[in-house]
Parts: sequence; structure tokens; C-alpha cells
Amino acid sequence: MSRVDGRAILRAWAAVQAAGVDLFEPGARGRLPRVPGWSALGLPRAERLLAPTISVIDALRALALQERSRPKDTARAQLIATVPGRGSTAIPTREAIREVILSARRELLVIGFSIKDDEFRELVIRRGMAGVQVTVVGDRADGGGRRMLTHWPIAAAALTALEDVEPPQGEFSRMHGKAVVADRRLGIIGSANFTRGGLNRNIEFGVRVEGEAAARLVEEVERLRVAGWLVQSAAQ
Repeated sequence: MSRVDGRAILRAWAAVQAAGVDLFEPGARGRLPRVPGWSALGLPRAERLLAPTISVIDALRALALQERSRPKDTARAQLIATVPGRGSTAIPTREAIREVILSARRELLVIGFSIKDDEFRELVIRRGMAGVQVTVVGDRADGGGRRMLTHWPIAAAALTALEDVEPPQGEFSRMHGKAVVADRRLGIIGSANFTRGGLNRNIEFGVRVEGEAAARLVEEVERLRVAGWLVQSAAQ
């Protein structure tokens, strides 16, 4: 029997959600190999998805049923981490963030003190190109929101770029949060900046949350914007 890595199944689940594939419709098996990024997941080829020893489609359907049956107001948390060496049971930070970004179908919120990783930026832009409404909250001094505006394609859905307001003279404050939230239902909150170091080399910890916690984070950003603590960024 061929063995399929569990993490590959989870990455496939994120790709299937991003592509909007109904796993229970006729012909779903045939659509899976055409899902963007499928060939890089290390899963069986199209003809082997039908083999009795391979149950990729059944594993994905089980995840879909679990998602459907879960109460909408639940909140779950899983540990994510950027750590050296092997043996960690935490979800790798970059992998977890990629899953959340690709799962966004309607809206995506990015909060980042430093947003400089090219792969991260390209993933966010891809969701904008797919019509997802993207909001980026950056630090005014680092200029992450302004840089994202500079790179944002004209063909993508309009980007909302925010940054913390200039504090009163003599006071000092920074927008220091790091979070990604998809569709107010799935999010990442942690210590890692969206830089190569934060996502690959440093020692960083965070949580992957589902349910109410993700929705409340979006609501908190909206409250700060209405109160004037977050303002529109201007392209560099």
C-alpha cells in the first residue's frame, strides 16, 4: 500500500478549498490533479487516485465533512513554530501561513510589523488576483503597507492598506502585531515577522486559530480604524 504523508493531505485540503472544488460532486477525482499547486504536493498521480490502496479523495472528503459538522462558534488552537532542528510537533510557521492565505475565498487580513518575504507577498497578491478583498495593516515606520501598495497589480481586487497613526509629539508607539486571518474563520497569530528570518530561521511561536477568535481579530482592527488609530497608507 502506498503511504501518503498527512501534511501533504492538509496542504491538499487547503488547495482544494482555495480552488472551490466540491469533493462530493460527480467527477471530483478528475478535478483534483487540475487544482493549482497539486503536482507539487507529492500525492498520487490522477490514475492512481482510483486505486483501492490509495484514499486521497476519501481523506479529503472526511476533512470536508468535519468542516461542515463543526459548530460555527467553536474556537480551536494549534501550535505553530519556526524552530531549528527536527522533532518538533508544531506546524511550521510558513506552512501554516500558506494554508491560511490560500484558504481565503472572500477576504484576507494581514497584520505585519515587517512584511518583506517575497513568497509571502506573492501569496497575498495571488488572492487579490482571485478577487479576494485584502486588507494589510503595516507599521508606519517599516512601511509594509506602502510597499504592498507599490507591488499591487492593477488587475487585482482593490487593496486596503492601513498603518498606525503618528503618535503625539514626545510619545512613541509601533504597530507590532503579526497575524493573518482568512474569511473571519481561520487565522494565525504569532511572534514571527513576515520576513525570511521570521518564517525560516528564527525561533518563533504562534497559534493557528479557528472560529470566534479569528473573527474577533478582524473586528478589533475595524474598531481601531474607526477610532482613528489606524489610517490609510499611501503608496511609496
